[in-house]
Amino acid sequence: MIGQPSGPSVASSGSVANPGASAIITSIVAGSLPAGLWHFLIMVSYGAAAGPQNDMVFRRASSNVVIPLLNPVINPANPVYAEVVLSMDGATAVNVIAIAGSGAANYNATIVATPIRG
Repeated sequence: MIGQPSGPSVASSGSVANPGASAIITSIVAGSLPAGLWHFLIMVSYGAAAGPQNDMVFRRASSNVVIPLLNPVINPANPVYAEVVLSMDGATAVNVIAIAGSGAANYNATIVATPIRG
């Protein structure tokens, strides 16, 4: 982790069966992350049926900050992890969304956000 933690973490997990395009898989809602630097750990996987390759992204909802979650066709035994540090304004949500979605897979995602000292 970059920087030292400066408070408790905030987490969100979600699972969506057969999501459509741009479906939110999990979200930390607006107002949950006070202004400052935050370290985000993101984990994504598919359920029993494999999903399409590279079909989820992490995004800061009010802007175009998007982190692709590059994953091969995976299952729960092989989750993909990503880390990023973002400056948050205290009023913005972050989420993991399906890009195209799939009619044949469960999409799973977890976000853990930890405030850090700059």
